[in-house]
Amino acid sequence: MKYTVYLFIPALILAFSSCAVLDEKNRPVTAALDELAPESPVVQAALSPLAVPVGILTLAIDGVLIQPIRSLPKALYDATWVFRGIESTGIGEIIVFPMRLITMPFIFVISELIRITIPSDLHDDNL
Repeated sequence: MKYTVYLFIPALILAFSSCAVLDEKNRPVTAALDELAPESPVVQAALSPLAVPVGILTLAIDGVLIQPIRSLPKALYDATWVFRGIESTGIGEIIVFPMRLITMPFIFVISELIRITIPSDLHDDNL
């Protein structure tokens, strides 16, 4: 039982090593906090009881609030893919349009979840 914990912790670290929040460009609040950190090791050691919970809070804010908001435009662009690039063919469009309306929310949710969890270039201007 004790050894499974030793195997579980590295597996957990490897599972979250490619998380989008762990990518530095996707952590604006934590980056701002890092800029405020003092240079002196003595001051850093004195502030560590406060810095650890605040750092965890900023990572949570980046992961739960900032990252999903920043990935919304790209996910919406992905979801509108069902309406792009397909020429209107009259009666065929009437038949296909309800299916497009049904699939759009699913594509949006899946794209948003993927963009939140897998690191990608969120600053891409190719929208």
